[in-house]
Amino acid sequence: MPLLVAELLGREESMCLDKLCCYGLAGAVVLLVAGITSPATHLVVRNEITRRVVLENGSMLYGIWQNPTESIPVYLQFYPFDVMNPDEVTAGGKPYVVERGPYTYREYREKYDIKFNDNGTVSYRENVFYKFDSEMSNGEETDCITTVNMVLLAFANAMKFSPPVLRQAASIILSLTKESVFHTISIRDLVWGYDDPLLVLGNSMFPSFFYTSKVGILAGKNNTDYGEMTVFTGVDDLKKLGIIDKFNGTKHLPFWTTPYANMINGSDGSIIPPFLSKSDRLYVFSPDICRSVYGVYHDTITHGDVPVHEFVAADAVLVSPDINPDNIGFCTPQDKCFKSGVLNITQCKTVDNFHIPLQLSLPHFLKADPEYRNSVSNLHPDERQHTTQTLVEPNSGILFHVAKRMQMNILLQNYSDVEYLHDVPSLVFPILWMNETASIDEKHAQMILHQLIIPLKIVEIFQICLVAIGIIMLLTAVGFAVWKKSKSGSTAQLFTIESISYLIKLK
Repeated sequence: MPLLVAELLGREESMCLDKLCCYGLAGAVVLLVAGITSPATHLVVRNEITRRVVLENGSMLYGIWQNPTESIPVYLQFYPFDVMNPDEVTAGGKPYVVERGPYTYREYREKYDIKFNDNGTVSYRENVFYKFDSEMSNGEETDCITTVNMVLLAFANAMKFSPPVLRQAASIILSLTKESVFHTISIRDLVWGYDDPLLVLGNSMFPSFFYTSKVGILAGKNNTDYGEMTVFTGVDDLKKLGIIDKFNGTKHLPFWTTPYANMINGSDGSIIPPFLSKSDRLYVFSPDICRSVYGVYHDTITHGDVPVHEFVAADAVLVSPDINPDNIGFCTPQDKCFKSGVLNITQCKTVDNFHIPLQLSLPHFLKADPEYRNSVSNLHPDERQHTTQTLVEPNSGILFHVAKRMQMNILLQNYSDVEYLHDVPSLVFPILWMNETASIDEKHAQMILHQLIIPLKIVEIFQICLVAIGIIMLLTAVGFAVWKKSKSGSTAQLFTIESISYLIKLK
């Protein structure tokens, strides 16, 4: 009798094992399917993203790229520094400044003369127009502040570094005028330019040298373009999407002293190649500062329900050559290197034939050598408010928010040859800082969310579910088999004892 029971239970155990094998096999098949479909799905998703973001007529990105301000409102804000003690500074004292503003302008951009080339690039020009927005401003553009006289300093710089003929012309002009180191000027004139008396006089006396009388931080930049830009469309190579091939017909800049410094790297900042990783550098070329810069990954955050990568300006961009030897090419003249945090852009900023001794930094000399901040009273650098920031959706490369922040300064030096500059302190003087921001609107953010982000998330969840189901089925099968084997061993032992007792009884 016990033997008969054991035989029946053995058959049942064999059937269970067969079922477990089938169950485990099914789990393995699910895992195999997940493994096969994963690269195939990623290929389909990649092709779909490529179709939507390359620069060609009909793509999702093309309309945004061609006329960006319809979908991505752009604002340019100015925060000028008002000098409270100009007479003291002229006599050699420490400047005390008060930040004003913001004075906000809505920025409108539209590309024209668009031409697709045979080498996978597209050439275009971009008209830029600014309109004052009083609702987003703290004051009117007619407000006046006291600041340094940029033209006087440009003339003084010319007398020190320019050819003899220019030095002589500048000296004659200065001797005929009564200029001051500081002057009171409206925000509109400071930014967009005004007819300076020195330049007007120079134009009447030396028209071959003084061909314009206007000077300003962005003089001649309203309702105009920076030149012809040629970028890769991404059709042939998606990694090159938006990357600049040529600027004004050239691949290199003429302003700096090394090939590295003169390189044109990255995009114009409006397009980022897709499939961005955290280890990537975000290169951007800016005609405003005549060079390329780059950002590095800082964090992953959510912007309008969309996970985005946050990139911030790399510290290495503005450090001195002692810390980053690559920056030696930005020292102009070659033996004139500023300390960390300040870039001398005198070489690429001119009015008539005179170079304006302008320097670039982060607002309030953030991350700059303490010498610059300590030479001016009432500066308060704040990393949250004064850092350049870019938020980009990494799969598509679409920008969700950009805040480009930089400060324009001018080199104030005492010159023995210039009467008005005998006693002034030598320092990098802050004029104003700018905040150029752009955020994608709700309509296009939702479009990207539903057309790209949600489908990607559904695919990702589906693959995770397949892998989880396959692993659970395999583990269940293996675990149940081990448990059955352990139980069957105990049962066999029980049957053996019962059989021996039965035989003894028969005897």
